[in-house]
Amino acid sequence: MLSCEVKKPEKPEQHEIWMSLLDKVNLHIPEKEVIVSTIVIQFDLDVSCIQNSITETMLSTNNRIGKKSEKQYNNKSNYADYVSSMLWHASRKAARPNKLGSIAQQITPKAKMDDLVLPEKQKKLLEDIVIFVLQR
Repeated sequence: MLSCEVKKPEKPEQHEIWMSLLDKVNLHIPEKEVIVSTIVIQFDLDVSCIQNSITETMLSTNNRIGKKSEKQYNNKSNYADYVSSMLWHASRKAARPNKLGSIAQQITPKAKMDDLVLPEKQKKLLEDIVIFVLQR
């Protein structure tokens, strides 16, 4: 048995793959270049993950062509925002697969930031960290 490692495509190649696959599925997105560039910068995906992200987005629009889904929205801007948001979420999901499977359970926090009992300085530091992480 022969095994070999296949590296993920470099960022420019990922960008080309995204653009090519989005054109093939006829998913109409204004400013597609900007959206794809943002996704490529943030996520390092292989070809199958990119394909899965696009497929998941197509299924979430309830139409494989995309143009008919556009009619469900008030204007093209709302449609573009929806599709770009779905592409982002699908890419994020593909970039962070659940490797723990059935041996771990995701815990949804019930406490809010206001519920924390900390000295003011530490609480402010924690809030700053949260803001930093959200802006990544």
